[in-house]
Amino acid sequence: MSDIRLRMATVQDAKEINQIYEKYILETPITFEYDPVPLDEFEERIRGILDKLPYLVCEIDGKIVGYAYVAPFKTRAAFGWDVEITVYLDENYHRRKIGKALYEALFAITKQLGYVNVYALITSANEVSVRMHESMGFEQVGFYPETGFKLGKWWGMYVLNKQIGDRTKKPYPVRRIQELDIVEIQRILEEKQTIIL
Repeated sequence: MSDIRLRMATVQDAKEINQIYEKYILETPITFEYDPVPLDEFEERIRGILDKLPYLVCEIDGKIVGYAYVAPFKTRAAFGWDVEITVYLDENYHRRKIGKALYEALFAITKQLGYVNVYALITSANEVSVRMHESMGFEQVGFYPETGFKLGKWWGMYVLNKQIGDRTKKPYPVRRIQELDIVEIQRILEEKQTIIL
């Protein structure tokens, strides 16, 4: 039986997380980055997210096999209740519901922070991801045709949305991840890790 654990990422996880991401950069159009991200820059990216928002990893038997996080969707004030969600898995750990567990945990934590909308931007090369997001309650709200050029070809970009908060009321100011009760975060992570096969 494998030891499965969801937890908050740390800057010290940057090397393992970056190794998962680098394969997507070099071999797929799933991310529109061309070049591997230097470790110090990747550490800064993680630090920047963790300053306000959740960044999660999934460990199986002590190895990071997937990660997911939310980041600000746009910077202007009226977008302050919107986040963009991202997930990447080690290619050897697909179809084990790791992405679902990470997402369910992120939805629960992000909702407690006061966010209302979660957006996912998915390249047209990744129809499997579009279907996974739709199975988790996302709706396609837009499509940018042939918006990114990678691996010798133009790719489109789907925009999907999931509502996690109440749009009928004026929203409260969002909180930072550090303002949440660590015991409650741990409860959510332990509950959602049971989703993984």
